[in-house]
Amino acid sequence: MTTIKSAVEDDCHIVWRFEGRLLKANHYLVLDKQREKMFAIDSGFGNSQINQVVEEMNSHLSAIYLTHGHFDHAGGAAILSDAYKCPTFLKAHDLRTIRSSNFLLKILGHEATMTLPELKLVEDGFSDELVEFLDCPGHTLGSVVIRVGEFLFTGDSVYADGINAVKLPEQDDTVLGESILRILDKLLGAARIFPGHGRNIRGKDLLKENVPLQEKLFQR
Repeated sequence: MTTIKSAVEDDCHIVWRFEGRLLKANHYLVLDKQREKMFAIDSGFGNSQINQVVEEMNSHLSAIYLTHGHFDHAGGAAILSDAYKCPTFLKAHDLRTIRSSNFLLKILGHEATMTLPELKLVEDGFSDELVEFLDCPGHTLGSVVIRVGEFLFTGDSVYADGINAVKLPEQDDTVLGESILRILDKLLGAARIFPGHGRNIRGKDLLKENVPLQEKLFQR
């Protein structure tokens, strides 16, 4: 069996966290126990561990959901999508972002390149039987927070103990602050928040532990 441990388990879901090889971006594998379906949230470069867990669970990947289109979160989606013949969901507003991935990789000095997955572009308010997209523009135009039961996956919009862990040129800090305020009640009520970088955190601890976020949201 794999030595990879589940980050969190509740009555409905099991979550595994992996770290991509570029910018140490988190990507996640989730098991919906009730529906007996596994799906990925974000997909950094390097997916061998996701494959390992899926195979050990004798399961199949049903879908890939992207919090946004930056390469460190979407770089392995095409590989997974091709391997499991599953769709990759992305907010339509981030199509330009994901299409610019190889240009951004180049100007940041990375030798890696990524293949674009075949995308299922979705609009505001998207949800299906597995997830719900909470629109959260600011880090990118099409950034979302993904709700899975009592868990939230925040990409690069909200971290456990800081802000702007990975800030790229298109980020609009004002819009991001407004977006976070709109969904703040949902963030604080989450059983667990899984960010795109760093550790996870209980929603009720977010403002207590994330002082930079508190200062940003409530500055006078």
